[in-house]
Amino acid sequence: MLLEELNDCIHEMNEIGVLEQNAYDFQKQEQNDRIFKETVAETLKVIMSIQKAYSEMSFRISAQQKQKFLDLLEMCAGALEGGRIQETTAAVVQRELKFIKKEITKEWDVKYRHITYPKTNMLQNVKGIAPDQSRINSAINKIIKGANWNFNDNILDLMQVGIKESDEIIQSLGLTSDEVIEFLNKVSVGKATVMDLTPTVLSWIKEKDLSGKLVIAFG
Repeated sequence: MLLEELNDCIHEMNEIGVLEQNAYDFQKQEQNDRIFKETVAETLKVIMSIQKAYSEMSFRISAQQKQKFLDLLEMCAGALEGGRIQETTAAVVQRELKFIKKEITKEWDVKYRHITYPKTNMLQNVKGIAPDQSRINSAINKIIKGANWNFNDNILDLMQVGIKESDEIIQSLGLTSDEVIEFLNKVSVGKATVMDLTPTVLSWIKEKDLSGKLVIAFG
């Protein structure tokens, strides 16, 4: 009798163990499915953000990164055909997307600096002569947000607003002459001389009534 009860107890414990293992496997599968689903959704979001940056800012990712995206999407399609998302597959897909984003961010940094540095530098140069410095600061702050784009459409939009405001400020100051722009660049670093006061520059200074804002000093 005691032996039968002991055997029944062992059987019940085995059944509980099986149930616990099944529950663990189910939770693990749910986790794998969640990670995979979130990664696929993020991949599509990143692709859409890149497309927006391309159409609005002419930002092109390298052929290598394009191929990595195609490989990633192919991997995702293959995983779905398998029916069950394996833990290793979910981890690999997640890791690969993270790596692609990191590499594209480096490519964006080059594009960002090429687009924005001339504009922010010019805004810094004209701060002393602009009638509304707060507007210049506002434009610069919007532009520099783009340094941390991170595939965020709102940040891209804000940066473009800043660029537009920058162009409007520069246009309002009549900064359309290369001679004037070069003169202001030299002024900003203390390298402007009398030799830089060409007829075009002098005409611009007079037109903008800036004579009283320029200081002459011996180097």
